[in-house]
Formats: sequence, C-alpha cells, structure tokens
Amino acid sequence: MPDLRGADLPAIHIASDGEDAASASLGSSSGTQVSGESSVSGESSVSGESVSAQTGSAEVETVYFIPVEPASFNGVVPGKTTRSELHALYGEPANFQKDGVGKGIDLEEYELEGFKAAAFHIIGETVYGIVAEFPEAIHARQLAKDLGTEHIQSVFLTDEKGTIKGEIFPEIGLAFGYDPSKPLGNTEDMAKDPESIPMNTIQIIFQPVGPEPFLLRAETWVDIDPKRAHADILQALKLDPKNQKALAYRKVMEDAMPELKNAKLPEGPAEIEHAASETAESAGPKEASEKKLVAEGDLEKSGASENAASETVQMAETAQTAESAQTAESAQTESAQTESAPSAEAPIDQLTPPSLETIGEELVDVPIRQKALESESTENRPGPEENVRDPETSEPRPSLEELEAQVEAEVAGKPDASAKVPGQAENSDLKSEENGIAALPDSLPPMPSDALPDALPDALPDALPDALPDALPPAVSSETEKTESVNAESAELPPVQESKSHAVPEEAPLPENLGELAQEPPSLPQLPDQIQLPEGPEQTGSFRPLTLEQEAAGPLELPSELNAELSAELTQQAPQPSQKDELETALPQLTFEDELFEKVEYLARNQHVDQAMDLLTEMRKRFVDNPFVIYRSNLLEGDILMVRGVENAEQAFLCHRRAAEQGENLLESGKAVDGRKYPLTPDERFRVKRILLDAWIGIAGDIAVGPWEPKTSNCRKWLEKIAQLTEEMTQTLERNAPEDAVRLRYRIAFQSLTIAVSLGQNMELTPYTDAFLEAGIAMLKNAAHAQEYYQICMESALLLDDTATVSLQRDEIVLAQKYLKRAIAMMEQVRAHKKNIRTEETFLLSQLYYHQGRIFAFQAKKLEKAVGMTLAQKNRKKTALHAEAVKCYERSIPYLMEVIRSKQWKDLQLLGRIVNGMSVSYTETHDIKRAVILVKTGIYCLEQYVQHHPEEKMCLRIPYRNMIRLLEFQGDEEQKVEYQKKLQAILL
Repeated sequence: MPDLRGADLPAIHIASDGEDAASASLGSSSGTQVSGESSVSGESSVSGESVSAQTGSAEVETVYFIPVEPASFNGVVPGKTTRSELHALYGEPANFQKDGVGKGIDLEEYELEGFKAAAFHIIGETVYGIVAEFPEAIHARQLAKDLGTEHIQSVFLTDEKGTIKGEIFPEIGLAFGYDPSKPLGNTEDMAKDPESIPMNTIQIIFQPVGPEPFLLRAETWVDIDPKRAHADILQALKLDPKNQKALAYRKVMEDAMPELKNAKLPEGPAEIEHAASETAESAGPKEASEKKLVAEGDLEKSGASENAASETVQMAETAQTAESAQTAESAQTESAQTESAPSAEAPIDQLTPPSLETIGEELVDVPIRQKALESESTENRPGPEENVRDPETSEPRPSLEELEAQVEAEVAGKPDASAKVPGQAENSDLKSEENGIAALPDSLPPMPSDALPDALPDALPDALPDALPDALPPAVSSETEKTESVNAESAELPPVQESKSHAVPEEAPLPENLGELAQEPPSLPQLPDQIQLPEGPEQTGSFRPLTLEQEAAGPLELPSELNAELSAELTQQAPQPSQKDELETALPQLTFEDELFEKVEYLARNQHVDQAMDLLTEMRKRFVDNPFVIYRSNLLEGDILMVRGVENAEQAFLCHRRAAEQGENLLESGKAVDGRKYPLTPDERFRVKRILLDAWIGIAGDIAVGPWEPKTSNCRKWLEKIAQLTEEMTQTLERNAPEDAVRLRYRIAFQSLTIAVSLGQNMELTPYTDAFLEAGIAMLKNAAHAQEYYQICMESALLLDDTATVSLQRDEIVLAQKYLKRAIAMMEQVRAHKKNIRTEETFLLSQLYYHQGRIFAFQAKKLEKAVGMTLAQKNRKKTALHAEAVKCYERSIPYLMEVIRSKQWKDLQLLGRIVNGMSVSYTETHDIKRAVILVKTGIYCLEQYVQHHPEEKMCLRIPYRNMIRLLEFQGDEEQKVEYQKKLQAILL
C-alpha cells in the first residue's frame, strides 16, 4: 500500500533533550504541494489537501484531493496489519490485556524508545488503532512539519464547551491529542487570535480513515468556502455512501448552490497528476499555494447569488439532521468517530463503547437549592452571578458602605423609620411565580405549570415494559430492607413500595442504629410515638422553609395533605400543651399586632405579595407610635421584597439594615413613650433580639444574592454576629425553656448553612455544617411528633445534598460523601417507617443516591487531566470509578422508576436528565444493554415534557445523540435511522 510519499511512515523518535521532537515524513503524491495553515475554522486559509482546476464554465467543477489512506506507524497500518505482523516488528508486548478496552478489543502496550507509552488496539487479529504518548508536549505545528503533514488541512476537535482538545488530519486518519494538563484554547480564542491557540501535543493517534472527520471539516468551511466544504462531503459519501449526515449536508448545500450538483471527486492518480500539471501551467507554484479555491469574487463569477451564499452559511445549523455539528471528543482517550457500523473493516472507535453526554450535569452547572430564609416560593432563584445589575437600568448600584450610611442617616433623623423605601413603587406589578424568593437557587429546576395534565400517559411505550425490569435488580423483602445497613454494597435494591392510605398512620419506632457514619454521631434519636399537629408556625420575621412537595406541586394554600392525614387523630385526642418560657410569652400590648403580622406572613408565603404589602402599610399607619411594630414591619418588608425577586436586593438590604439599626437602638436606648425613654423589660429585650437575629440573617441573605463584592467576607461578618447573638440567647433559654433553645439553635444553624452554601465554593462550609449537624441531632431528639421528625429529616437531607455539591466543587470528596451519607440515612428512616410515602420523598432518596454516584463519575472525568499515568492506567481507573458510580445508581433506579410509574411527578425534564446522566457510567462499564434502557427511559420522560413545552424541544438533542451512538454501536440501523429522523425534526 503506497504511503503519501510511496513509503510507510517511519518510526517517530523523541530526543531525550526534548529537541528534534519528531523525525518522520508524510508527503504528497501529487506534484503540487499546497501549504496548509493551522486548523482555524474561522479563517479562509489555503486548502491543506486539495487544489482546484477552474474551467470556463460554472456548471462543471472538479476538485482534486490528496489520496485518502491511513498513515502507518513504522510499517503498522491501522485496519491492515495483523497481530502476528505486529509481534514480528516489536516482539512480545510489555503489557497485554485481554478485552482491555472492552467489547472484544485487546490492548497491547510496548515500551518504545522516545515514547512514554505506545498502545495498540487489536480486534480479532487486526490492529485497528495506535495511541503513542510523548514524554513531553510538542507544539502541533512543529510536529506536523516534522511529520510532513503540514500540507494537509487538519480540523480542530472540540468538546461541547468549545474547548479545543486536539486536531485530526482527515485524509490519513492521524490525530494529535493536546496535553490537558496545560492550558487549552477554545473557539472564542480561535476566532479572535488563531495564533494564540495552545497546541501542546502529548499524543499521536493512528486510526482507519472514516467519514466523520471530513464532515467535521466541512462544517468549519461552510461559511468560508462552500465548494471546499462540498468536496469534503463528497469524500465522506465516497467512504460511506449511506451516511445520513453527509447526505443531509449534501442536499442542503446543493439546494442552496445548484452549481455544486455537477462537482465530483477524482477517479484515480492519473486525474490527480493531470490536475497538478494543469494548475502548474496556469499559475506558478507560489501562486498555486496561495490561491483560494472559492473567494467571495469566485462566487460571483460562478453565478451564485447572495441569497444562495447566505443560505449556505446556515448549512451547519440546518443540515444537522443526523447528529450534532460538533463531536464532543477527547483526543486523550479516543479518536474521531465514524458512521459505519461495527464490522471487520470498522475503525477502532466504532468498536469501543461510545462516549455519551450528560444534560446540564457538569458540576459547575449544578444549581444550588437555597431555601431563602424560610420562603415558600416554588421556583428556582437565579444564582448570585445573575444579579449583579438590574437589567432595566444602567445606573450603577451603590456600595454597601453607601447603603449603610443611608440607613444610619434615616434612623438618626426619623426614629419611626416608616418612610417608603427609595425607588419602591406603591403598587408595583408582581413578578411571575418563576421569580420566587431571592436567596439561593434550587437544585431542582422549575416545575411545569399546574395546567399540565397527567405527567405521563396511562401506559409506558411498548419498548419499555420489557426493558424496565432489566434495569431493576431483584427486590428484597421489606423486612430485609429495614434491617439492611445504609452503607451495604448489596447487589439487591430496595423494593418498590406502593403508597397506602391510612386515616391515622401507625408509625413504627425508629431503629437505634443508622450504620457506620464516619465522624458522625452513632445514631439518630428515637421517633416520638405520639402523633399530633404542630400548634402553628413559630412567630418569626422570616418565612417557613420550602418543602419538596410544594416544589413539585406549586404554592399550597394550606398543608392540606397533613391535615387530611391526621384529622382523625385530632378529633380523638387533644394536643398536649407545650411548655413555654416566660420570655416566649407575647407582650400583652402586641397580641393584636402579632396576629396581623402572622396574616402578612401568610399572604407573602402564598404569593399574595401586593396584599401583604398593603396590610403592612396599614399597620404602619395605625401603629405609627409603636416602635416594636415599625421595627418588625421593616424586617417583613425586606423579606417580601425578596419574594418579589432578587432584583430588589438593594431595597431589601435597606429594609433589613434599617430594622437591624432600630433593634440595636432599642436594646441600647430603650423605648420612647409619650416623649420619654423607658428601659425595655426582659421580655421585650428578648423579643427585640429575636427580630434582630432575623434582620441580620436577612442582611446576610441579601448580600449573598446581591451585587456587592466581596460576598464571602461580607457575609461571614454577619454570620459571625448571628452566631454570637444566638449563643447568648440560647444560654438564656436553656435555663428556663431548653426545648426552645434547641429549636432556635437549629433554625439559625439551618439558615446560616443555607446562606453559606449559596456563596458556592469560595466559602468554607465546614464550621456551618458541623453546627447544623449537631443542632439537627438535638432537634430530632426534641421533635414533638412523627410528622415533625419527618419534616426535619426532609429539609435536612435537601440542605445536605446542596452542601455536598459545593464540597464536591471544592474537591472535598470525603466531606461530600459524608454529607450525602447522612442525608441518605435520614431519608431511609423516613422510607422505612412512614406509612404514607410521598412521591417527593421517594424522588429525593433517588436523587441522593444518584448524586452519590455522580461523585465517582466526576472523579473519573478528572482523570482526563491526570499526569503521570499511561492511557491504559487511566482507562482502568476510570472503569473502576464508573463501576462504583453504578453501585449507587443501582440503589437509585428502583426509587426513580417508582416515581416515573406513579405519574405524579411534574418535572419530567429533571427525570430525563438524571436517567440520561446515569447511562454514561453504564456505558463506560460496558453495560450497553442497560445504558440503552436508561437513555430510552430518559427520552420517554423528555418527550412527554416537550409535548407540553414545545419551546424546550432542544432538551432532547443530547439524549437522541446518545441513543444514535448506542444503536450504532449495537449495529441496529433500523432504530438508529428512526432516532436520526427524530433528531432532524427538532433541529430543523
């Protein structure tokens, strides 16, 4: 087989001193060599692989190509060389792994001079892929020059984020893998300054020639040089005439530019030589090397209209009918994909399990659920980075110091502080319910509208009933499940339990031991036997925390499910009176005012923000001389403003800071009655401190979501003040009302950790988490009844889930596992002992196990940038980590399927994302059958979601692409074509 210069590629050698990085040759068999520029999709550079013979007619255009055949590595040709021929050249391998790459692909590693490692992928008895690693990085342009490939136009390989991972030379199947431990360029840098792209090559990969690299290069050329792009499409079709993507690209281009229909590829070497000589006669070598095949003027000469050119520019968007335009590919571990099905002639990557993509599951993209200071808003909150400026105004925001000075001036000049907040309209329009409260974004996406009918149809699609049981391991008995340790690595999963309705649930006692929890208290407290409703919400200046049920179902008028569940119990027994300390007894003169404040809180919790604000205004007018009313009304006004949206963070800060200033003045100077100052009574002082505590929490929350930097230090200052005042108040309560001290400590620890989590990975969470875990255990011991116990478990698990996500961002793997382990232990208790299990509780338990597995999956992904490991070592480690992730997913799947079958969960988009994310680890562990089942289930959920939200149809793009890759790997052409049509439908 002739090489580009009529001989095989010699061995590549790397000098020990790092100079003379490579010595090898790849040349051109044609007489004309066209110089190739760097792989820049935005540049109209000279073709690195073709020359054009222009004729007098625009109807016939012939583009001549360099011969297409794979490059060889010291005589080893991918797809041709046999195992015995390899051994004859290199001897026995230093390391051999049967099925080392999976799916029947053996891995043989050799120790070759000048290389860190050289791995040969063998299918049957044929070498199909070669990956050689250099001891140190070499610049790609220098390496291409040394190899003689600079005349071939390569194309960059990028991931879904636009990061450039390497480049490939389509004509010879040769790819360069850039060093991930060094800076990588991206498509934005490429467009601005192509020369600035780092090209630190650490790997060189040999593979059979396939159509996909040609199509990838065609996508990069379509805006600049449509004829050159069309030529690449024709070459892809020559390699694979049934390639759906190439056929679609060709149709779009030829519809836009009819003259391309007559273009053709050369038939053999004679035509190449004829084209080269013809070009040499018409132009000198220098002119030929600098000539652009199709410039803007060429389009005009060939009769192409501006409209046709503009349509061609859009080809990359319209013609993505079979797959996505970009191949999310790492040159470290795999080569560019081709479209042919697995066969004896298939390239190496087609017989390696395909690399699947996740939907928004990148760790940095995982939103943090933030219970915004006990709000019951049901939608996601924007993250702090989204709230730097009000989009409707260009005026700069005042600094914290300026706002503090403004508040001090107001309070000093106007003791009642009842003035309107600057810039606040009397009756401003309410934001939609999507705005929610402004403290911290939720890790669950917004739920679909209540107008959505049944979440899922009556029956699953035909393909799923047979498939789903394969995804569910055999169930174990309920008794076995109750006694099973939380950390057991049994292959059996918890059984799918059906909800049972009881007028009065009979709660079983909780077990003493939760299993081994590293650095955790050894057990959770006993569940109280008596069941009764809480006496009512605690009177505070903040709103009650959002429950997962309300996240799924929207704002609730009242906790109706809880009332219905326990109504019979309430009619049979009267609730036991609770002990109250004198300090907690409401002041006689404030009883009526407290009742009005509770109404304001109720209205705000249920999204009646205008009515809440109107009632608050009336209270200020009626009690204009009552400093306690004015004090607390400022606090509530700040909370209500944050319910309206985070764009009100500045006004909310003013209200909260004004309330704090007033509270500090009351503690220091006492109250004014009829113009005379009186000291506060102990009861009054304690009430003022409680409201002051809430005001400080409001300030910290405002800073967390506001535009003021540095957030971390500013928030930490207020959180330290909150901790000091809380300690002082709990010491007072412990002498007379220890139960109230426990509740206060838990509430403040919960809110402090919520604020700390909202600050993301820049905040050290350990002290706040330790305080919360300690307070949570005490609160569970202090729970008045079973329902309160379950509610504490639920809200604690949600917050610990978020805390684990931030810990993972901070690369604190042990802490993340610890927090998830505690959250899972709590929810397993709820699952085992609560009779009426809600769908939200089942889903949360499923999500916790999924996030536990996600930790291993992200560790596996980080290995891509690991140094000091060979490719084989990385692959073995990645497979082991994904296997650990699968163990966690096996615990999650039964609960997740229970949620799907219940048809009660509205957020089908989230379900689809999770199931698709799980499929990645199953693919990496070569369990393709279950991966297909999971992707199919995810597509099922997302298709149901898109039926009611057609504007969100692009959420199906990645699952469809994953399914196409899996079906292609399995060789199921019929279903593959079906999903390609579905992908085409959403892309058009």
